[in-house]
Amino acid sequence: DARGLRERIRAPNAEDLRRWVPVVDTVAGYKVKDWLMGDIIAGITVGVMLVPQGMAYALLATLPPEYGLYASVTPLFIYAIFGSSQHLAVGPVAIVSLLVADSIGAHDFPARIAAGEFPGETAADLAVQFAALLMCIVGVLSALLGLARAGMLSSFLSHSVLVGFTAGAACVIALSQLKHLLGFRIPKSHFPIETLFYALAHLPETKPAPAIMGVLAIVYLVAARYIKRRWASTKPIVIAEDSNRSEFSVKLERAGRMFLFFFCSMAALEVVIIGTLVAAHLHQDKGYTASELSVVGAVPSGFPPPQAPQFAKFSNMFGDAFVSALVITILGFMESFAVADTYARKHNRKIDANQELFALGLSNIFGSFFNGYPVTGGFSRTAVNEGAGARTSLAAIISSLIVLIVIFLLTESFEYMPNTILASIVFVAVSS
Repeated sequence: DARGLRERIRAPNAEDLRRWVPVVDTVAGYKVKDWLMGDIIAGITVGVMLVPQGMAYALLATLPPEYGLYASVTPLFIYAIFGSSQHLAVGPVAIVSLLVADSIGAHDFPARIAAGEFPGETAADLAVQFAALLMCIVGVLSALLGLARAGMLSSFLSHSVLVGFTAGAACVIALSQLKHLLGFRIPKSHFPIETLFYALAHLPETKPAPAIMGVLAIVYLVAARYIKRRWASTKPIVIAEDSNRSEFSVKLERAGRMFLFFFCSMAALEVVIIGTLVAAHLHQDKGYTASELSVVGAVPSGFPPPQAPQFAKFSNMFGDAFVSALVITILGFMESFAVADTYARKHNRKIDANQELFALGLSNIFGSFFNGYPVTGGFSRTAVNEGAGARTSLAAIISSLIVLIVIFLLTESFEYMPNTILASIVFVAVSS
């Protein structure tokens, strides 16, 4: 009856606000002395790490690299407000980038432009707009699933299926980067084995500069990952009671381990800086051309003005876009929830799967108005975020501000960033 309906539809109270907007509890119980420094260090570390990763993943998604940076600002800020995880680092990830690239490639925008379907448009602009549309659809689907309390469905998805898909996607992603690492064009194929055979058959065409730089970058990144796992740590050193070690030696060892942690966590940025300096020297002083060593090129400074997703423009592609977005939503949520739950358990916390869906949905919806493409929680950045001492979602807000500063002040320095370096970052990232 009407009375029962009024009882069920009640005004939101403080408890509802804390459940749907977890940042309220974070702000109310924030311990400045205990948590602030850890959040600042973790936020800066992940923000710096996100710059080269975001650009590399945008390249994987067949988008201009700066759009990986745009996708790393608004979603982080929104997730920090609505997400239930204190450590999850949201942003571009490899598998989602691959799915975006596949969806963009399936519509063959250059052929459509040649056929007169999009007068006055370029293929690059259409790809960017279509990626933003995908992001919006992913966001709406995620938010609706969260409101429908569909998070429980995550427990019914087979782990073996996820492992198989992830392993297959990693192989496809790695092979897709060969053209940048070897320096020659490799035709697109629906069969990865054809890509591999073509690359092997045309090895004599390999350009020395990108190949050498790419191999050295991969070796450096793999070595940094090994050193970090083997010797680096931010945790206190446990000393046996009968140990005769001095307090100074313990402090020195801990300082060394912490230095290795942060230095190795910044390995992607380090190879980008070194590679960019070398490429700038080769292009400016040695006369290298883009055919000998391809680089990112001029990256516009500043943040583009917000614009609504172009539903009307791509209305005849909406069905395909919806299917792609549904796949991205499911796989993106599974990856995000898995890593969030892992670190929540480590800190004796609980993750609300429905709230995670809702938070990821809002992150993608808002991000789609700011020139982004679909994002989710990433394993490597979350591990660094937790290891660097993040205690609350403030770390994510600081990370987004770091990326924003880079967008406005440092994009001119990306002009000579080699594509082979970005490819090596993706290659090593998916190898794990």
